[in-house]
Amino acid sequence: AAGTVAGATTGPYTLASAQPAVSYTFALREGYDQWPEFATPLEGRPARTVVLTPIADDATVATQLMAGAIDLAPVFGDAVDRMEGASGFRSVTYTNSTSYLVFNERPGTIFADDRDLRLAVARAIDPDAVNDVVTNGRGEVLHTLASNALACVVDDPADAIVYDADAANTLSGVTIRLIGTTGFGAANDYIAEVLRAQGATVEVNALDNATWSSTTGAGGSEWDMTLQGDVNIMGTLPSSLLRAMGPVTEEGGRSKTGAANDAGYAALLRAMSATDATEKCAALGDAQESILQRVDAMPLVSTPGIVFVADGFSIRAFGDYLDVSTMRITK
Repeated sequence: AAGTVAGATTGPYTLASAQPAVSYTFALREGYDQWPEFATPLEGRPARTVVLTPIADDATVATQLMAGAIDLAPVFGDAVDRMEGASGFRSVTYTNSTSYLVFNERPGTIFADDRDLRLAVARAIDPDAVNDVVTNGRGEVLHTLASNALACVVDDPADAIVYDADAANTLSGVTIRLIGTTGFGAANDYIAEVLRAQGATVEVNALDNATWSSTTGAGGSEWDMTLQGDVNIMGTLPSSLLRAMGPVTEEGGRSKTGAANDAGYAALLRAMSATDATEKCAALGDAQESILQRVDAMPLVSTPGIVFVADGFSIRAFGDYLDVSTMRITK
């Protein structure tokens, strides 16, 4: 299982069998010895066989866990309350995703060249209320466009966008086209209603994930803002910041705003080339502040992933990263 480059190896498991949409069985490589060495060693032994079972319904996941049909699984929604009251399990929490509002500033949209309007919209939205709607209060209000746990996140931004509970009719006569995924249905509805309460006319277009991704990724002027869900697989701040600066999506980049933000992007590039940790964080701080000052996007909340693990099994999370290679049998 060794690669041709020093340190390069394959993973510990190979696919042994598959029943698409039913189950996937993986077998431990014979003689595999490339496990990471952790400061706190893992207890137990790796499973010789791992069976992954796709289950879409959280209530069913909870039922299967409590019945002993599965040994560990992420649980979301109301099923979390049910699992928290069950004996014989412990939980491991990590950041599954983050969400933030992205403004489309391309020509022909309501937010093009209008920072004041973007700020008025942002200040009408209460991140704590979004947290209640999206995560049932289990998430965390974000300081920036990524998890608060990532390195170099500005935890007290000078240009933080502050909810204005006393605002009244700040959006009178404005028509806003909100595009979103069906997965954020309740959050989309909340945002639409608070903007309507400020006098705006809000048109909501709820799409499946694939259509939403292709529509917002194509750029264009057919939508004004979107609630962006972000699964930061790399666990790095630049991965998320590039959603609101740098090359735009229709030109092969990641930014959905349509606005270049040259100063912010220059700061991000400085950070990515810096070798000194202090200099890197300072440059990343400038990049984050630029997004907030320009109001190209508005940080909202993180969505926690909660993995329930039956007694006799374990898995470890590192900050915001759940490492499935750390699954162990401890009984």
